[in-house]
Amino acid sequence: MTIVQGPSRVSVRSAYLEQVRRIAPPELLDRDAELDELAAFCLDEHRGPYVWWRAPAWTGKSALMSTFVLRPPARLTGRARVVSFFITARLAAQDTREAFTTVLLEQLCELTGEELPIAAGEATREACLLDLLSRAAAACQAGGSRLILVVDGLDEDRGMTTGPEAHSIAALLPGHLPSGMRVIVAGRPNPPIPDDVPDWHPLRDANIVRLLGQSAHARDVERLGKSEIRRLHGGTQLEQDLLGLITAARGGLSATDLREITGADLAEIEDILHSVAGRTFTRRAGEWKPDEVYLLGHEEIHNAACRYMGPARLVDYQTRLHAWADSYREWPPETPEYLLRGYPRLLELKGGLARLTALVSEPARHDLMLALTGGDTAAITEVTTVQNLLLAAEEPDLGALAVLSARRNDLQDRNRRTPRTLPAVWARIGLPVRAGHLARGISYPDFRAEALACVGQALAETGRPEAATEFVEEAVIAVESAIPETVLSVATTIARAGMSSYAVRIIRDISDPAVRAAGLAAVAAEVPDRDQASTLCREAVESARCGEDPQSLALALITVAGTVSVLGDRRQAEALIGEGISTARKLDEYARCRALGSAAMTLVAMGDRDGGRRLTTEVEHIAGRLTDPDQRCAGFQSVISAAVEVGDVAWAERVVRDEAVEQLRDHLQGCRCRSAADAADFATAEHAASTISDHEGLFAALRYAAAAAIRAGEATCAERLTEAAEQAVRALRHWRELADVAVLVADAGDYSRARDLAIEVERLLRDTDTVVERAHERALIAEALAEVGDLDRARRLFAEVDAVVRRVTTGEFAAGHAEHLIACGLSVMGAEWALDLLAAAEVPVRGMTDPYMATMAYAILSRTCARAGGFDRARELLDASLDQARRVSPGRVSRAMTRVVPAALALGAAEEAVELARGVTHPGDRCSCLVAAARSAVRAGDAAACRELIAEAEVSLRTITSHAERAGPLANLVEALVLLGELDRAEEMAATILRPDWAAHGFSVVARARAEQGETERAERLARRITAPDSLAEALVGIAESVDDRKAARLVGEALALGEWTTALPVLLARWPDVVSVLAAAVLRDRGGGLF
Repeated sequence: MTIVQGPSRVSVRSAYLEQVRRIAPPELLDRDAELDELAAFCLDEHRGPYVWWRAPAWTGKSALMSTFVLRPPARLTGRARVVSFFITARLAAQDTREAFTTVLLEQLCELTGEELPIAAGEATREACLLDLLSRAAAACQAGGSRLILVVDGLDEDRGMTTGPEAHSIAALLPGHLPSGMRVIVAGRPNPPIPDDVPDWHPLRDANIVRLLGQSAHARDVERLGKSEIRRLHGGTQLEQDLLGLITAARGGLSATDLREITGADLAEIEDILHSVAGRTFTRRAGEWKPDEVYLLGHEEIHNAACRYMGPARLVDYQTRLHAWADSYREWPPETPEYLLRGYPRLLELKGGLARLTALVSEPARHDLMLALTGGDTAAITEVTTVQNLLLAAEEPDLGALAVLSARRNDLQDRNRRTPRTLPAVWARIGLPVRAGHLARGISYPDFRAEALACVGQALAETGRPEAATEFVEEAVIAVESAIPETVLSVATTIARAGMSSYAVRIIRDISDPAVRAAGLAAVAAEVPDRDQASTLCREAVESARCGEDPQSLALALITVAGTVSVLGDRRQAEALIGEGISTARKLDEYARCRALGSAAMTLVAMGDRDGGRRLTTEVEHIAGRLTDPDQRCAGFQSVISAAVEVGDVAWAERVVRDEAVEQLRDHLQGCRCRSAADAADFATAEHAASTISDHEGLFAALRYAAAAAIRAGEATCAERLTEAAEQAVRALRHWRELADVAVLVADAGDYSRARDLAIEVERLLRDTDTVVERAHERALIAEALAEVGDLDRARRLFAEVDAVVRRVTTGEFAAGHAEHLIACGLSVMGAEWALDLLAAAEVPVRGMTDPYMATMAYAILSRTCARAGGFDRARELLDASLDQARRVSPGRVSRAMTRVVPAALALGAAEEAVELARGVTHPGDRCSCLVAAARSAVRAGDAAACRELIAEAEVSLRTITSHAERAGPLANLVEALVLLGELDRAEEMAATILRPDWAAHGFSVVARARAEQGETERAERLARRITAPDSLAEALVGIAESVDDRKAARLVGEALALGEWTTALPVLLARWPDVVSVLAAAVLRDRGGGLF
C-alpha cells in the first residue's frame, strides 16, 4: 500500500510502497512538465474530477505515475494525500479487481486508522472500499488536503471486461467523487472501456483524456529489450532457464537462487544477467537480505516472454520453483528472501491455495521473518490475505481457516506483549527500520499509536526529523479510534518531538470538552512559541467552559493556570487559578479535596508558597471529614503531595503517622524522591526511593530520578539510579518495565547496553509464561478431544497440562491457571483431581505477602473449589480471602472485592455476596459487584431480586462522570438485562457506551440473544455495528448457533478470520467435529509436539 504526502516521502510504510519502487525508474528523464501538470490537476479547484493519461505501450506511463507517487512535486506538500494501485502482470497478483480492492482497503484503513475489514464476500469488501474512500476523502478535506487516487495500467485488468458478466477494476472507480477527491488513471487506448462501466461515468467522457507524448528513452529500451528476449529464448539452455524461471517466478529471484535451481555456475549466471540488465532484467536490492534480485524490465517484456515460452513451459518452470521451495521447508537462516516474500504472491496468483495455506501456517517461517525484520507485520498480513482468499470460496474451508486463526493468534499474542516504549529504544540507537517493524506489529491500536509516537520522539531527539515525521503521521492516523487517555498521551509525546501542529490536530478531535481542554494545556506546555502556547491556553479555557461538569472545569482551569504561569503571564494565571479554586469549592467534599490539592501544588509551582500552604490546610480538613476509606486515602495523598511541594516534609510525615496506612507512607517517599530529583539532589532522591516497600512504586520513583539525573548530565548518579531501577524490575519480573530501563540506558548514551537490554526484553517476553500459555491452549484442546469422544488422549493431555500448572510458584498465577484447567477438565478428570490440584495451587498462595493479590488469589481458589463440589473447603478459602481483604490498603480494596463477590456467589452465599457488594465504596466496582449478584439471581430464577440489584447498580453508575470509567459497568449491566430478557433496553444501553471495546461487548451479547430468539437478520445487523474484531467474532459465532449449516459455515469462517480460534470452538464441536481434529493436530504440532 502507499500513502504519501509531499516530496519527502512521508508515508505509511507498507509492502505495496516497495512494489511501486520496483516499477519506478531510478531517475525520470524529461518529464518535469508532465509532473507539474499532474500537480496542477491535484490542486486546481476548477479541474477534475478525473484525468486519463493515455498513450501506447513504451511511452513511459508507468514511469511517470510511479515517480509521481514516490516523489510528488514539492507544491503538493501538506496539500494532497495519494493512494495508488498499479495494475501489472510483472508482479504477482496485481492485475485483478480483488487485488485492487485489497490493496486500496489496506491503504485507506491506514489513512483512517481503522482495522482492515475481513468480509465473507467480495461484494461486502467492495462496499467497504467505497465507504472508506468516502470517509478518507472527507478526513483529508477536513485536514486541509485532498485525497488523490492514482490507477496505472487500466488496460491491463485481467478480470472479465466485456459482456453482461463484466467485472472490471474500472467499474469500481466511483462516478461521483466525494469531498473534493481526484482520480488520475493511465493506460493505453485499447482495449476499450469495460462494458460494466456505466454510460454516465466520467471515464466515458472524452474530455478527460490527456495524451502523453512519446519518450525516446522508453522506445530505445523497448527495442533492445525485445531483441534480447528473443535472443535468450533461442539461446543456450541456461539462458532459456534464466528467462523462464524469472518469468515464471514473476520477479524476485537472486543470482544465488538461480544457481540453486539450475545447478549452473554463479559467475556464468551473473554474466548472462548483467549483460542484459537494465533492458530485459531490472535489478533491485533485496528488502530483507542484501542480495540483489531480478525481474523483467517492463510489462511488454514479461508478456513477450510468456508468449515465447507458452503455458506448458511456464508450468514446468513453476514446478521447479515448487521443488526448490520444498527443499527449504525447515526454514533455516539462509532461506532465500523470495520464499518469504515473492513465492506466496505467485501461489496466490496461480491458485495454489492449498500450498499457500500450508506455507503461511509455518511457525518456523514466521520466526525467520521476525528475525529478519524485527516485527510480525509481514507475517500477519500474509495470513490475513490467505484468510480472505479462503473466505471468498463458495464453501469456506473451515479446517484451513481454523489453522490460520491459530497461527494469526500466535503472532498477535507475541506482539501484544511488546512494550510501547521498546521500539523507541531501537530508534534511539540508530535502527529506525527495526523500530518501525516492531511498532507497526503491535496489534492493539492504542498501544501501536503510543509506540509510533515514542519512535517519532526518539528520532526527533536524535537528529532525524524527516524520519520522525513519518512515524508521527502514522501515530496520528492510528490514534483516531483510541480512547481519550491514549490521545492525550500521544499528543503530549508528539508535542515533545517538536511537532505541535500534529498534536493540536488530534487533541481538537476529542469530543469531551474537559479532556480536550486538558490536552490543549498539556500541548501548550511543550510548545516553544509563546504566542502559539498562549493561543492554545485560551482555547483550552474556552473548551473547558463548554462542558457541563464543574469538576472538570475546575481541574482544567487549574491546569491551564499552571501553563500560563510558565509562559510568564502571571496576572492571567492568578485569575484562572482563582476561578478554578472558586469552582472547586462548590463541589462535593471528595471532588473538592482532589481539585484543591491540585490547585495547592499549582500555586507552589507559581511561586506562591503561602497560598499553597493555606490551601493544603483546607484540603487536610476536608480529607479528615471523609468517611469512605478509598476517598480518605486519596484525599490525604493530595495533602502529602502538596505538603512536600510546599517544603514541609514534617507535615506530610505527621499525616502518615496519624493515618497509619502503608500506602500513604510509600506515597510520601515517592513524592520526596521526585521533589529531590527535580532539585538535582539525587542522593536524597535515591534514599527516599529505597524506603518504598511496594516494588512497583519503587521502580516508578527510581525511573523518575534516573531520568532527571540524565537530563542534568549527572552520569554517575544516573548510572546508579538506573541500575537500582533495573534491580527493582528484575525483582518484580515485570519484563515490560525492563524496556523503560533500556530507554534510560539509551538516553544516557550507552547504546550497546541498551541494545542488549532490548534484545533481552524481546526474548523474555517471548519466553515468559509461554509454557503456561500453551498449557491453556492444550487444556482447551483436551476438552475438545473429550467432546469428540477421544477420552484417552484427552486425559493424557490434561495430565501434561496438570504437571505444568503444578510447577507455577507465583500465587496469583497458580490460582488462575488452576481455575482455567479445572474449568476445562473437571468433567473428564473428576472432582477428586480438581480438589487435589487446588490444594497444590494453594501452597504458593499461602506464601503471598501482598494482601491485595492474596485476596484475589484466595477468592479464585474458593470459587473454583465450589464449582468442583468442595463447598466446605471453598468456605474456608473465602474466609481467608476476606481476612486478607481487611489488610488491603483503602485505595485497592474495592477492586479486590470484584473477585470476592463472585466467589461468595459460587458458594451459594447470595445474601453475603450482596452485602459485600453494597459495602464496596468505588462506584464502578460496586456496580460490577451488584451486577454479578444480579446475574446470579436471575440464573437462580429470582427475577425480582435481579431487577432490584440492577436498579442499585444504575444508581451507583450515575455517580460516575468519566465515560471511560462508565463503560465497563455499563457493559456488565447489558449482560444482566439480556439474562432478564429485556433485549430492547439492553440494546439501548449498549448504544450509550462510548468506549468502542466495551460497546462491542455489549452489542455482541445482545446480538447472540436476538439470534437465539430467531431474529437472526436483526442480530447480524447489530453485530455489524461492532468494529472490534474479537467482539465481532463472538457475535458471529453466537448467531451461527441459531442458523442453518451453510449460513453458519460462512459466519464461523469469518469469525475464525477475525478473532481467536477458541471463540469458534464450541460451534465447531457441535457441527464440524472433524475440523476440531485438524485444528488440534495443528495447534499441538506448532506448540512443540504433543499426542499427534
